[in-house]
Amino acid sequence: MSDTLLLCPRPLARYAGRLLLLPLLPRRPPLKPLPSEIWSEVFSFVLLESIATNPSVDKARLCMSLAMVCRRFKDVALPLMYANVNIRTVGCLDKFTTCLYAADQKWDSIRRIPYSTPGRWVQVLDLSELTDTLDCRQVYAVDLLLTKLFPLVPFLTKLCLTPAVPLSRRALSSLTNRDGNSSLQALGGICYDASFHSPVATGDDPFVRLLQKCHNLERLEIIGKGFDSDFESFPDSILQEPASTVKLCLPKLHSLTILSIPASSLLVSLLNNGLPRLRALSITPYDDIPYPASCTSRFLDVHGQSLYTLSFFTPKSWPTQLHPSPSTLFHTCPNLRHLSL
Repeated sequence: MSDTLLLCPRPLARYAGRLLLLPLLPRRPPLKPLPSEIWSEVFSFVLLESIATNPSVDKARLCMSLAMVCRRFKDVALPLMYANVNIRTVGCLDKFTTCLYAADQKWDSIRRIPYSTPGRWVQVLDLSELTDTLDCRQVYAVDLLLTKLFPLVPFLTKLCLTPAVPLSRRALSSLTNRDGNSSLQALGGICYDASFHSPVATGDDPFVRLLQKCHNLERLEIIGKGFDSDFESFPDSILQEPASTVKLCLPKLHSLTILSIPASSLLVSLLNNGLPRLRALSITPYDDIPYPASCTSRFLDVHGQSLYTLSFFTPKSWPTQLHPSPSTLFHTCPNLRHLSL
């Protein structure tokens, strides 16, 4: 006897059909949900692929479209949107700071994570494309907003500012005293003011105090204003070496850019502390000005042994003031592989 079961739905019909009766398939077990880390990698791949295909695509809008699919997508897409923030206008910076500050005010101490969202999602903050044509009122507004913003981004790994907006001591103090400076790996576009220099102790320099907190810093870019006029009219405090020097610990610093800064308490601190991994240096030469009025040649004498890449660069200014490069360059930097004069 055959085990095949046939179903005859119309047995009295002239051409009665027979259907093979099959047992019902078992229900498929529900799929296990993917961890949020995997979804984050998937979304990151989608964003990178979309930007590579179409560079003009709006990353924030793409993240928002993913976040509106469902709640779980929202939990993954929003951190990606805030992870890399690029701000080009003062109005955008104002809105961004207001958003983070309002969220932080609503954050309570009962939550498991002490830092508020979306501030703790921000890893890269780029203000390098901020409009250069800023008046004094806008520069003050940006400085005030940054003072308010720095404590709200504790997991910042890269900060890019613009030399058009010099940070005040208040803003530098806010950046120095915030949580998470040990995670800062890249700091660029910093405008160094000559008033930060201290002829008494390098520890009085607000930027030196900041570097004391950034133990994992790998890239540093500082831009000064050079000599405003003749060398003879330069402030006497700059021509003096600070009496005491604080210790800096920058074991991971491999790329350093120091432009238009002939001398400062910051340079003296870097001179008197080891930079074991320094491999690339961009600096403005002042070889015709003796130490301590200029620290650049002395800097090469101290740290030149470890350099692989050296670039001498003088930013454009009016009136143009060009200074010679050191004549003992290949003796102080014997391991150079790339040199730009």
